[in-house]
Amino acid sequence: MKTRSPLLPYLAFLLPACNISKGTEHTLVQNVVELVGPRTCALVEGPYAVPSGATMDYIITDSDGADDMDVGIIADTDGCDFSRGHGVNLDIASVSSGTGSLPPNNYDFVVQCNNIFSSCYFGLSWSATY
Repeated sequence: MKTRSPLLPYLAFLLPACNISKGTEHTLVQNVVELVGPRTCALVEGPYAVPSGATMDYIITDSDGADDMDVGIIADTDGCDFSRGHGVNLDIASVSSGTGSLPPNNYDFVVQCNNIFSSCYFGLSWSATY
């Protein structure tokens, strides 16, 4: 004869509260081709508003692998200040990266093209999860 634990009704009540949701992924841009002039810092996409705790992921695909860029997700009010950015990568051509948990704000995707003579030409995919 099987017996049922007297704690079972209580555990069943508590278990749904333990379910941690990772949120829903929201595509902000998908495979968008971008162009930033040499020695120029530019907001290439945004601003996008996200709630507290959101995370963001991005993929930069450099068309020829020869560009030198600084990239990151920066609050709309902070312009090209990479020191205040999230998911910042410096001196890259192609990269896949993301952020940790973000405070609520309006965010831009910002690129500094460090090429001396030629523009930076790349594809961008960017998403937010909340």
